[in-house]
Amino acid sequence: MLKRLVLTMPAIFCWGCVAPGWQWPGVLTPQGAAVQLADENIVRQCQYLGDVTGRSNSLDYARVDALNQAATMQATHVVFVSETAYQAMARAYRCRAPAPAPTPASAPAPAPAAVGSDDSRVAKIRAREQAAGAAAAADQH
Repeated sequence: MLKRLVLTMPAIFCWGCVAPGWQWPGVLTPQGAAVQLADENIVRQCQYLGDVTGRSNSLDYARVDALNQAATMQATHVVFVSETAYQAMARAYRCRAPAPAPTPASAPAPAPAAVGSDDSRVAKIRAREQAAGAAAAADQH
């Protein structure tokens, strides 16, 4: 009984060290991975959210920490402004996603293809390509 207790105690103690939400330092979260590196020109029209400072035992891990912090602020971009061996300072920004291109309302919807009409569609496309090629060749002369 004592032998079992001695063998299971280290496992119990290690399990207690891993709290929910805790992660190893230097691990980039999925949200942090979505934050893009930028320069001042890219974020000119973006909303400034604040500064973040990542700290760790190496510059790489400090940058990861800064990206994760920016992600918690709902940032989409960061601009690193100062870096040392153990610290990375950045400005966090939220940039709007570009608006999708408007689709013309007057464009007719493509007609559903009839069964067995694949050969006729291919023939029409080839005829258009040949006509366009002939027109281009005539314009060059």
